[in-house]
Amino acid sequence: VVPHPQLAWWALRVQLVDKPGYMINYGLGAILTAELRARLREVAGDFDAGNPQWYRCTSRQLLRFGAAIDTPQLLRGFLGHPVSVEPLLRELARIAAEEPSAVTPRSAAPAVPAGAAAPAAPAAPATAGGAAGIERVSAAAPGCR
Repeated sequence: VVPHPQLAWWALRVQLVDKPGYMINYGLGAILTAELRARLREVAGDFDAGNPQWYRCTSRQLLRFGAAIDTPQLLRGFLGHPVSVEPLLRELARIAAEEPSAVTPRSAAPAVPAGAAAPAAPAAPATAGGAAGIERVSAAAPGCR
């Protein structure tokens, strides 16, 4: 594949012109990934060194339900709150602080100052569990530490 010599890469991406709708999935994916990583760090520890608890924890607390629980309900039960952009903003602020040359867009300014604890999220109501629902996962949840 050879780049077109007269057009920028984005000009060749037709979906950006007439069908940009699916592109939002990239942004939403970054938000979900940051939320899940933050919660998994709480319940299973850091994953950077190949922590085997991550697989065990995600299998037990997320993957085992398959399609039996709607994704929004499953995520709310696991996270303990609706999905939020805050973990992603904290991660961007951390990266910017570590890399002075990194450019931080004004919109990426964290709502919670770097190093400060985020406000506690309200606990999700407990449900019957199983296919009918999922309870909030605690740090002591089986398969998570």
